[in-house]
Amino acid sequence: MWGRRPAAQRRDFRELIRSLARAGTAVVLSTHLVEDIGATCDTVLVLDDGRVRHSGPPQGLAALATSTAPGDSPPLERGFMTALGNHRPGGGAAC
Repeated sequence: MWGRRPAAQRRDFRELIRSLARAGTAVVLSTHLVEDIGATCDTVLVLDDGRVRHSGPPQGLAALATSTAPGDSPPLERGFMTALGNHRPGGGAAC
């Protein structure tokens, strides 16, 4: 995959994760890239200081979004920040 455009690398990586999951392999992905969560995960676990702040499908995380003003971040990102209590960007998500 090296030497390829970043967008192509990410697309290929996402497809690899999805194909492993379709084959019945459990995949744990730890990421700070919220768009990867929506594109690859069927279950999301948001951790902050060792505490579970959210567990469920990406749609459930997006449903936590507290604002829908024009120009806001995407719903999944707003839901992530809501799950963290909007107090700091130091938490992480795994799926």
